[in-house]
Amino acid sequence: MLVRIRLLGGFAVEGSDGRPVGLPTRKAAALLAVLASRPGATYTRERLAALLWSQSGEAQARGSLRQALAHVRKALAAAGCDAAVQESRGEGLRLVADGRVEVDVAHP
Repeated sequence: MLVRIRLLGGFAVEGSDGRPVGLPTRKAAALLAVLASRPGATYTRERLAALLWSQSGEAQARGSLRQALAHVRKALAAAGCDAAVQESRGEGLRLVADGRVEVDVAHP
């Protein structure tokens, strides 16, 4: 199943049927947008937590990252693309770049 992510002209996520994929929080959407900005690239959890929760302490930021990641995975699973966000070497996260996810900035 394919998920399309649009970053240009406003953030939007839709399933292969064209229906919107809802993300329950702005931070979950921001997390997916960051990962989608460079599909296949690995981001450390530390970097993501600092980027999205810079006003929080480290422990709280890491907890918020875990929660946002759970929201992203649940939303993508509901769209039929449950393995789109993967762990990479334990400490990193990446958006798969194998055809399950289509990102507008990654295509000419």
